[in-house]
Amino acid sequence: MPRKQFLQSVASVPVPSPGTPVPLSAVDLYVTSVIIQSSPGNLGFMYIGGPDASLVTFPLDPGRAVEIFGDALDNGTTALLNLAEVFVDADQAGENVNVLYLGNS
Repeated sequence: MPRKQFLQSVASVPVPSPGTPVPLSAVDLYVTSVIIQSSPGNLGFMYIGGPDASLVTFPLDPGRAVEIFGDALDNGTTALLNLAEVFVDADQAGENVNVLYLGNS
């Protein structure tokens, strides 16, 4: 039987204080892929990475997006990403990212 998948949007994820990365989800949320867009109205870069500010190194210009996939190399199944383990940081306080993900039902 085919596995059902669905598109879902996470509310905009703000960064209240630069240098303090915040997770894309406050709870464990396992997804097959995610699109992260730096809001077009942002004035500075957004950064994607891990919980340590020194690990948040992938910059996004305002309005730009990146798509991240779970790998499909483990015997035909797809590894899932946990959005609670993907963090964002910002150059300026109050800037945010928009998040759209593909999940399984």
